[in-house]
Amino acid sequence: MTRKDKTRKRIIKDSLFPVSLFAIYLGVLLLMSGIHQGLVVLMNALALNSFIQTLIPTIYWSAVAVGLTFFTRKKIKDTYEAPLHRLAEATEQVAGGDFSVYVPTIHTSDKLDYLDVMILDFNKMVEELGSVETLKTDFVSNVSHEMKTPIAIIKNYAELLQTGKGTEEERIEYARSIEEAASRLSGLITN
Repeated sequence: MTRKDKTRKRIIKDSLFPVSLFAIYLGVLLLMSGIHQGLVVLMNALALNSFIQTLIPTIYWSAVAVGLTFFTRKKIKDTYEAPLHRLAEATEQVAGGDFSVYVPTIHTSDKLDYLDVMILDFNKMVEELGSVETLKTDFVSNVSHEMKTPIAIIKNYAELLQTGKGTEEERIEYARSIEEAASRLSGLITN
């Protein structure tokens, strides 16, 4: 395991759903259970018929289940879906050639989770891809510039040779210039 991996493991908190969240669920369910018991005692004291005594707890627990389901859905959406959606949009932009994309982490640097680390790695990858793209663009620009001069020399001297004008000595000089320019181009391609 590399030093970077060890450091990364230290900074990542245990889970996206910490124990405190489960403690909240347990507390809410225990509280709801106590309220249920209170409802049962109240219904017995009021001497309600058995259908109503069955219906009220069913409605009560259905409401508790719906509430907890919506709460869980919101936590999942905030914790996973929204950040992954931002990451997917950023990935699409990078695929389109935009290397200026930056995805912010969800948590502060002292409370990173695995998703935050994935986002940090994505941002680093985009930065490096941007550098590679810049190098590629510079390279193509430099090669293009370096090729223009020999091509212009070859073209101009070839046109002069085609006219048939000039002395034999000048035509030999034109041919020599064409050969030198072609050698220069060949050197660019070989390197």
